[in-house]
Amino acid sequence: MIVHNRMYDDLCREIDSGIPEERIALLLRGIADRIQAANANPVKLTDLVSILREHPDKLVRTALRKNLTVVQ
Repeated sequence: MIVHNRMYDDLCREIDSGIPEERIALLLRGIADRIQAANANPVKLTDLVSILREHPDKLVRTALRKNLTVVQ
């Protein structure tokens, strides 16, 4: 089960515009920003890892969709 939290919702909102390639780039940039912002905070890093490991296909589908809605 995916960790459904604010971090996941924020990632989804950041990839709501552009062509599919731009959306994937925005997703990767958003992930990198969160890693850097976590500053070795184990809770934030664990949340991000859970989001990325559990259902990465949902994030990719969200990034590739033309009309963005948050995947639940």
